[in-house]
Amino acid sequence: MPRDTKHVKGDRAELIAQEFFIEKGFYVFNNISQHGPVDMAVMDKDGNIMLVDVKSLRLRTKNGWKVNRTPTKEQDK
Repeated sequence: MPRDTKHVKGDRAELIAQEFFIEKGFYVFNNISQHGPVDMAVMDKDGNIMLVDVKSLRLRTKNGWKVNRTPTKEQDK
């Protein structure tokens, strides 16, 4: 059964973000569950940690307008 194209797009966006952080010298730690407030944690050489939630651009099919996403309450914490 093929995966929904929006999930494939999201997975691709996460891989692009991981590559970006790795190229900048960060250590990248994936969220291995499908659900959670962040997609990855990145750590610099000094041990500073940043939690990252990746969002890809999505446009509405009927009018081409951007779909706006708001963070969850857990993400706001």
